[in-house]
Amino acid sequence: MTKQITIKLNHKQFRPLLDKLQEFAGLGLTESDSDTVGKSLFLCYQSLIQRNPNRDNKTHFEILIENVGIDRAQAMIYFLNNYSEFKKKGLPKNGK
Repeated sequence: MTKQITIKLNHKQFRPLLDKLQEFAGLGLTESDSDTVGKSLFLCYQSLIQRNPNRDNKTHFEILIENVGIDRAQAMIYFLNNYSEFKKKGLPKNGK
């Protein structure tokens, strides 16, 4: 057996989030919650770190914030505020 990383998430908070991600991906795209989290982490890596040589060697994140008209610091503050709100209240009732 290969060495594993154990990540424990609060069921009440994260089950709806995992369900939304699995619903978005479509039935059968992920094998388990761990697979969903692994794919989500890789999406973060691909979006935030990996550079696209066909787009001026920018990351997807850099392209996105450029189009929105904010800088990295503003985007991080927005994310951290939203994450803090999620940690307190969970997903919004409308799921958006």
